[in-house]
Amino acid sequence: MSQKLPPEAGKMTSFQVFRDQLVIDKAIQLDIEGKYSTPEQIRAVKNDIFQELISNEKFHFHSSKSEITSELMYSDANLSYFKVGVKRNLKNISKGFSEDAKESSPNIIVVINNEPNVQKIAIQTNTNAFKSSNIVSHFNEETIDRKLKSKKLSFFVEPMFDKQEFWNMVEKYQKRIKKVTFDLISPNRPEVSKNLTVDLNLKQLYEDTGTLKTELELGTNEGKGI
Repeated sequence: MSQKLPPEAGKMTSFQVFRDQLVIDKAIQLDIEGKYSTPEQIRAVKNDIFQELISNEKFHFHSSKSEITSELMYSDANLSYFKVGVKRNLKNISKGFSEDAKESSPNIIVVINNEPNVQKIAIQTNTNAFKSSNIVSHFNEETIDRKLKSKKLSFFVEPMFDKQEFWNMVEKYQKRIKKVTFDLISPNRPEVSKNLTVDLNLKQLYEDTGTLKTELELGTNEGKGI
């Protein structure tokens, strides 16, 4: 592909950061005659497989809910910059109260950092294009996950959060929280999970059963709160 410079964002632009994870889908039968015949072989090159997919100029994001377009603006060994636009019909009301519909295509920048020790996605905030960055993360996840299935990989995207913000919320609503539910992805990054007991248990569950995602629910007795 022709060399391009990363697109520049405006000075007032903000981004929401998400963490992505590539997990080998053990539910999919490996082809012993294929390029990779064991989970270990796939694990060793999973980031290379992912980068090869998203750095291809023919790669585009797709959404079942909006008419979007996307273009790869820049890519190197680990960083990929995309512009993602969405079709919007805007109504302009004149002084005579007549409506004039105009087509618009507001866009955002999506940056994917595929460095194995990073694996993050930064999504530009622009409510004229998408009401929330979560909408973008969802169709990013759906598009990439679908295209990686043939490679025996599953792709997950989760928003990052400040743990202090979580505990501040717990303290603010003390005794009024009845239930907390966590969706936990089986860890596939040793630098993240090596010191976390819950991640080690999830990793063992994944090794034993192939479970990719686990729901953990913490609740209280009726009438009591956390």
